[in-house]
Order: sequence, then C-alpha cells, then structure tokens
Amino acid sequence: MSRNAKRVGWVVGVLVLLTFLECMGIWIPGLDILFELLSGWITFLVRVMPKVQVRWDLVVSTAIYAIVLVGGAHGFLRWLCREMSRGPAGVSAGPVPRWRWRWTLSGFLIVILMFTAGMAAIGVLHQ
Repeated sequence: MSRNAKRVGWVVGVLVLLTFLECMGIWIPGLDILFELLSGWITFLVRVMPKVQVRWDLVVSTAIYAIVLVGGAHGFLRWLCREMSRGPAGVSAGPVPRWRWRWTLSGFLIVILMFTAGMAAIGVLHQ
C-alpha cells in the first residue's frame, strides 16, 4: 500500500469517526470545528475541481518569468556577495565565497510561500 493511500485511508477513517460521534450527539470541544474543516474542504474540492481549466499558455509564461527572475536575482546576488567581500580599497582579503544557487532558490521559494500564505489568508478572511 502506498504512502498516499495510507493518508487517504486515515482521512476517511477520521471523517467516518467524526461523523459517527456527531450523529451520536457526543460533544467533544473542537470536534465540530475539525469536522467542518475536514468535510468542508472535501465538498469544496468535489464541487470546484470539475470546473477548473488549466490555461497552459499562462503556465508556460509564468515558468519563463520565474526562470528569468531567479536567474537575474542569482546574478545580482552573486555580484553583491563578491563586492561585499572586498575591502574599502577594492582588494579582497582572501578567497571570495561564491553565491550558491541553493541560496537563491531557497529565497525564491520563501517568497513564493509567503505570497501563497498571504493569498490563503485573504481567501479565508473573504469567506
């Protein structure tokens, strides 16, 4: 059994248990909130996913913009790291550390995650 199948099994099991407890009238603090969150997302996805249409031209252009942004940011940060390591006379004191791609990609992913979290917060507040 795959890992995703186990997760789906756990979610379904929890939903069945919560539904059973709700129908029996057993009140546990926060149980109704958890039930609404789990069942609400499932009903939302069932209702909305058939209406979703992927516009591949926008996906490709977004990927191109992201690649250009990451490449430009990496070039700028590499230059900035090299310039910051030099002394006031313009002579470096030792070996210059190179700016790594991993650092640029990590920064880009953090910005994307912050943007996504902000959009999610706006969506939650709007609803």
